[in-house]
Amino acid sequence: MRIHQLRLSLVGAVVLLGGLSACISEIDGEESTIESEVAGPPANVLVTPTTVDRVNVSWDPVAAALKYYVYRSTNGGPLEFQGTARAPATSLIVANLTTQTDYCFAVATDDGTGAGPLSASTCATTPTAPPPPDSIVASQTSATSVTVDWSAVSNATKYYVYQSGSANGTYSYINSALAPSTSLVVGGLTEMATYCFKVQADSPNGRSTLSAPACNNTIAPPSNVTATRTTSTRIKLTWTGVTGATKYYIHEIKAGTPRRYRGSVLATAPATYTATGLTTGVQYCYQLRSQGTPTSNVSGYSLPIVCATP
Repeated sequence: MRIHQLRLSLVGAVVLLGGLSACISEIDGEESTIESEVAGPPANVLVTPTTVDRVNVSWDPVAAALKYYVYRSTNGGPLEFQGTARAPATSLIVANLTTQTDYCFAVATDDGTGAGPLSASTCATTPTAPPPPDSIVASQTSATSVTVDWSAVSNATKYYVYQSGSANGTYSYINSALAPSTSLVVGGLTEMATYCFKVQADSPNGRSTLSAPACNNTIAPPSNVTATRTTSTRIKLTWTGVTGATKYYIHEIKAGTPRRYRGSVLATAPATYTATGLTTGVQYCYQLRSQGTPTSNVSGYSLPIVCATP
């Protein structure tokens, strides 16, 4: 009797173990099925250049996706991982690209079991940046303002103007002008100071490099000014002319009185002027200024101040 019971127990154990084995085998089969059902790649991958150095990669959503992996190749090279977008996002901006270069992108889906297969590659070429404006001119329009003009750039939407104290100095952004305008008045400047300008074009494809510089046409005052008594009521002035000058202004300082305008001499005439009708024994001092083109382009006062007593 005991032997029979033992045999039954053994049979039961075998049956039980067989059931467990079948169950484990079934579970293994289910796990294997789950691992093999990785989410497929997204469809309709689209690459849209947004500027000269970046593109927007977009695709259709995948229902099971937790995130997407974006891969990039350059000029037909191998695909390399570029970035991740977490669902429900279905796009990624890829920046720091090179202008006028072919880029291809593919996207893989991750549903929590790892990256699935890659989508078909979609390619685009980054656009070319616009050229910088040319024919830059900086005209002195008043003692404290300069008008900057330049040639239009095709497809430009805006122009950025940069300023420096010298042609080869450091340029800083000061203002902008919306296309189709190709001019900007820069005010609040220091009289007779040098200002140089560069212009940059902005377009849907990005910004150009900076243009060549243009400086305001400030003009220097006359040099080597002399004042010589010629009679008891006259003083003769002489000076060295300035290239680009059209006229010279003479300013007089009589002892104990403010400086006043005395007269002018055309640059085409000899560089000399005689002050008449002076008071004998009184000191008179003089400073000259140059005028260029336009007429608002007037220099500072000549130094040193020269004096004489008739």
